[in-house]
Amino acid sequence: MHRGRGRRLNPGFQARAVTTSGVSEALLKQARQSGQLNLSNRSLESVPSSIWRLNLDPPPDSSTTFGTAGDDRWWDQVDLVKLILADNLIRELSEEIQHLPALTVLDVHDNRLTSLPAAIGGLENLSKLILSHNSLPSLQPAVTVLTNLKQLKLDHNALSDLPDNLGQLLHLDELDLSHNKLTTLPSSIGEMRSLKTLSASHNQLTSLPESLGKLRELKTLSVSNNKVSEFPPLSSVLKLEVLELQYNRLTTLPQVLPGTSLVQLHLGFNQLTKIDMDKISTLTSLVHLDLRDNKIQVVPDEIVKLTTLERMDLTNNNLSMLPYLMGNMPRLKSLMLEGNTLRGIRRDILHRGTTEVLKYLRSRIPSDTPMEEPQHHSTKFTPTKQRSSGQVTPPISKIDSGVGDLGLSPEKKKLDLSKKSLSKFPMEVCEHRQIIDLALGHNKLTAVPPEIGQLTRITVLDLRSNLLSSLPPELAECSRLVDVVISFNRFTELPSVLCRLGKLENIIANDNQINSIDVTLLSQIPGLACLDLQNNSIGQVPPQLGTVTTLKHLQLGGNSFRVPRAAILAKGTDAILEYLRDRMPTS
Repeated sequence: MHRGRGRRLNPGFQARAVTTSGVSEALLKQARQSGQLNLSNRSLESVPSSIWRLNLDPPPDSSTTFGTAGDDRWWDQVDLVKLILADNLIRELSEEIQHLPALTVLDVHDNRLTSLPAAIGGLENLSKLILSHNSLPSLQPAVTVLTNLKQLKLDHNALSDLPDNLGQLLHLDELDLSHNKLTTLPSSIGEMRSLKTLSASHNQLTSLPESLGKLRELKTLSVSNNKVSEFPPLSSVLKLEVLELQYNRLTTLPQVLPGTSLVQLHLGFNQLTKIDMDKISTLTSLVHLDLRDNKIQVVPDEIVKLTTLERMDLTNNNLSMLPYLMGNMPRLKSLMLEGNTLRGIRRDILHRGTTEVLKYLRSRIPSDTPMEEPQHHSTKFTPTKQRSSGQVTPPISKIDSGVGDLGLSPEKKKLDLSKKSLSKFPMEVCEHRQIIDLALGHNKLTAVPPEIGQLTRITVLDLRSNLLSSLPPELAECSRLVDVVISFNRFTELPSVLCRLGKLENIIANDNQINSIDVTLLSQIPGLACLDLQNNSIGQVPPQLGTVTTLKHLQLGGNSFRVPRAAILAKGTDAILEYLRDRMPTS
């Protein structure tokens, strides 16, 4: 009652209590209590001074709440630790930011920033700084003193250089510099000994510092879409799992690659003329090898030494033949060959896909050629002796009895639970977020649980030959997914969640009950390169599919549609897309 009379005595003061430059006082009060303030998507052109002084100035109605108890005791407020200003129109941040020294998270992505205040260097507790999608031409040097930073996102700006002492950020584990105008990276970047993810794609880099070889914790390195012609040795980067070098100017393979950990090697769209096995034969964990759109003329016989290889993209090279022994590569599931002038392999065999090509190659192996026994058709994790102790890893016997039965350990990144007669998804798998390659094919699964979204590092998901008809929306949390295999299931349409996977490249959905092609969904997948819809129930191919120009490998055979004719399908993806575009109605 007393507080109500106080507001009526001062109507101007009351109005100020309701709103402060478009930010409600109720929201600020909540921030004082929680330590978090989210002002995203409010069309703010500047940050009100009251935000910077949130923990300095008493709230407007403090004089009327003196002596009260509970949430109204403003002097019991907590320091602001998380401030989100994303998706606004903000052009600058005030030097008053120094009044929020407790901040641990500052998110200003999708604004119009052209500079940062020097006072940002005073935020010594900051661990997460997100500045993506702004217009920063350079990075404020004061950022380099934020030694507690763990995540720094600077992608989609206008950066042309970086501070020489950027390497002072010793605790950084993620650095995103993609989509800028950088021509060099500072050599001090090699001092970031905690760095796990480094993205410098879509810049103008012509060379890379030798110090990259010092990043011993690095797991993902992306330098795609640059002008790099040589790559430094990475023999000491023993934990590297994903290396993206596509769209550069490489004429030879990198000199030294880490052997035991690399799972994905992307070298497409370069100027490679050969596959140097001396440089890649030591890649004992390699699953995905991308060599598309180069000038390679020969696949060496030694390629069969890559016994872990599952996907190999040789699209648009200068190949005229393949080694027959490739037919015995035990795990090879996807071999992309379009755009080559292969002799000796009939077009209809090529059109029928990887299984038929490998079968053909095996049939051509001379009978007196020593045959290696395929060892891992059914599982990638058959019991093997451990290097350190010589003990044998226990087999997968009871999936329901605990994670130990899965043979999982912190260093395992690939898990194959194919052909285990599973009727339910093994939930304990979701607890192991280090997994990047998960195969659950040839089981009896009827559903994938929402918890799959916890596997945020996964890049390959193989669910072939189950009883599935849908995928959960939570799969969108697996934002690194590149390959999704759902063939031989019960899908009647492509799952809508696929369009939310920004890095998705390959959808293998053959042998389902899919009855239509959702072009709207497919066009929302920016990097879609391979789409296999063979042997479904598709009655019509929409001409608009021809506008999905990212497609490099399209398989549509075995459906009920009459147009395009089989003769068009046999000519390959480019011919199919061109045919469809020609049939689009003109306005």
